[in-house]
Amino acid sequence: MVTGSGKLRGAGFGAGSLRLAATALLAALAGCRPPPCEPTRAAWPPAPIEPATAGVTPSRDTRDLSAALSAALSDRNRDRAHGLIDPYAARIRAREPLDRQLARFAVTGPRATPSLYPDEPSRLAYWANARAGWALKLALAADMPDALPPAALERRGFRLDGRMMTLEAIDAELAAFGWLAVAAAPGVRLQRARLPEAPFTPDDVRRRLAERLDVFIADERRIVADPVARRLSFPPVLWACREDLLSACRQADGTDDGDAPGGSGGAPRTTFITALLRHTRRRGHYRLQDMLGYTPTAAEPSRTLAVAHWP
Repeated sequence: MVTGSGKLRGAGFGAGSLRLAATALLAALAGCRPPPCEPTRAAWPPAPIEPATAGVTPSRDTRDLSAALSAALSDRNRDRAHGLIDPYAARIRAREPLDRQLARFAVTGPRATPSLYPDEPSRLAYWANARAGWALKLALAADMPDALPPAALERRGFRLDGRMMTLEAIDAELAAFGWLAVAAAPGVRLQRARLPEAPFTPDDVRRRLAERLDVFIADERRIVADPVARRLSFPPVLWACREDLLSACRQADGTDDGDAPGGSGGAPRTTFITALLRHTRRRGHYRLQDMLGYTPTAAEPSRTLAVAHWP
């Protein structure tokens, strides 16, 4: 017989038995789709995802998202430091609770059920949780590879809040709450803030987003420093916030500089790094202090996912 590892178990297999086993295996493989990382032309770009919503009642319940996140995040110390996903555990234990949660999100939301989201904190928590759930789902739908193109992640459609959405569309919703909501929103790429360990709530979402920015900046795999060239490379999601953040600092300080060689009126020069210092408090703050002499630069966009590799 064929075991889960694909090996034949037992003694006394003759040529006829082997042929039968091989035939059965080939028949099973014939029904499999090609790996998402090597799609056929007909399967690319990937089709939108429609959660099974029959009988699903709108609700703000996020317990299934909590279970999915707990199952997906690696519990090894070296992986937890970078918020990496355990691809094996995610495939086995996160799929079912995640699908239940996304079906609930599909019929619930600020537009579909506005009475459930009457204020800004409840709406912000909804979009942050929706981004966490759908980012994980899209990576799982591609079988959790090491990398994914935007067509399979940020631009792949799915039903959310009673309409077709994408991760890019969720980012547009988050942008209404300010640059921090986008910069610290959860994702599965190494160039985005990590997945949360628990869902956001209206009571904690603002505080946790601020804390997540600090953790994001402290992570040397996400914000990469070059000590030789003395450069600190920021991923696109943070670099896109640069002008808004510098403008706010200039307005607050009454200066007109910004990553330029000098400031105005003898005032200390404001750079992207010093601007971010005002929004960090712990490890990220200390790291930025150590990088004050570095030049902030934009990192090249990367398709790499925050997936743990097991020996």
